[in-house]
Amino acid sequence: SKNWNQFDSQKNTNNKQQGVSNLCLHWNNQGTSSRRRATSCTKQSTTQENVAICHGTHATPTTTTTRSSFMGTFAAVRREAKTPAFWCHLISRASMMVFASFLLFVPTFLSNAYGMSASTAAQVGSMYAIGCLLAVKFCTKPYNEFGKGGRSIMLIAMLSTATLLALAQIVHVSGFMTFSKLTGAISMLLWGVSFALPFYIPPSLFALKRGGKESSATIADAFDFAGFSLLAMFNGYVAGIDYSSMTAWVRPFQLLAACSITSLVTLLCAVQLE
Repeated sequence: SKNWNQFDSQKNTNNKQQGVSNLCLHWNNQGTSSRRRATSCTKQSTTQENVAICHGTHATPTTTTTRSSFMGTFAAVRREAKTPAFWCHLISRASMMVFASFLLFVPTFLSNAYGMSASTAAQVGSMYAIGCLLAVKFCTKPYNEFGKGGRSIMLIAMLSTATLLALAQIVHVSGFMTFSKLTGAISMLLWGVSFALPFYIPPSLFALKRGGKESSATIADAFDFAGFSLLAMFNGYVAGIDYSSMTAWVRPFQLLAACSITSLVTLLCAVQLE
């Protein structure tokens, strides 16, 4: 009996020790699991910016970075708006946008002023676009490689040609001199060549240089906003003229010549100010 009691007492002691050991093991497992979950949550919080996904709860993403980028973009535009070069490029781009938009009226103009058929006038209109493409393709690289002097010479040559083409059309529609259909077609090709580089390249380079990756598009949009505002007025005016009268085209070409001269002056100033 005494031996049995000793055996039973020792058995109870072993059970208690086993129970304490199991309890400690359970706590250790819980602690390890909690630490793993905490580590997983920390990794997710580090990997996903501004978002923590832990135990099924989602944190609301913050907009601090977006707001900061937005404000920084407009801060760059406000900074550049205080410089003369910005306004020179804006005026030049807006003026050239009006000059370039004459493409919309080329078929109508050629039909009325040169007596071309609708199909021929449309084909000549495509030459206008080809001239633009050729100028951008073959003149962009030399323009980028030139310094201020070389760039100024290129701009003077192209914008002077644009002005002469507009003045030549004034002479034709006024009746002082009559040009042939071939001359009219060639003039439209040269029209596209003359305006393309001054319209596309200098303001784009300025926006990239001053605005960088974040603000260049906003600066270019500011130029285009001014250009489209001016263009809406010009297109509204030309759409309302009497196309049956050749002399009705005199005023539009006077405005286009003024636009090319304005772009010539302001773009030369912008190149020197950069």
